[in-house]
Amino acid sequence: MNPFNKVAAVMLSVMVVGCAVSADPREQSTADRIWASVSGLDEKTIASMQEKLDTLNSRVKGVDEEVDYYKSQLFLVKKELSTYELTEQQLADLKQEIAQVEQQTLALDQQNKDSAQLIENKNAQLREKKGSQDELVKDLKQLDSQVDSVEKQVGIVSTGIKDIVAMRTRYSLEE
Repeated sequence: MNPFNKVAAVMLSVMVVGCAVSADPREQSTADRIWASVSGLDEKTIASMQEKLDTLNSRVKGVDEEVDYYKSQLFLVKKELSTYELTEQQLADLKQEIAQVEQQTLALDQQNKDSAQLIENKNAQLREKKGSQDELVKDLKQLDSQVDSVEKQVGIVSTGIKDIVAMRTRYSLEE
């Protein structure tokens, strides 16, 4: 066999093996492997971070549902205020409490929306494989802390809502 045929046979076998390897969907591209080694984000780490983001997102959605409930209760109380037989002082106190709880609810809603937006941004960053593992881990911890803070505020607002709902129930029963 002449040397040209040997070289051609070797090149053909390298191409066939190369095509077989690159056709495997589980195989990362060279660029992905280089990026993973530089950033520290391999597919397993990305999947783990994605799972953490999904957990944070479900917590944010839970807070969103609670905020919607609070808003509906505030709406009902404000709507029924004129039907309650209250003294001027009681009415003023109730309106002040409603305004305070409403303000807390709106602030809570905004913080929750901010958290949801940050989670969406981090999801996009993971999909586009931008950033480093250290940066994303730091951001995830910050997001977790932010969601914890929002959840603690839910407890504060919840107490105010429960007081208002109890008052609403009491006034409704008195009528």
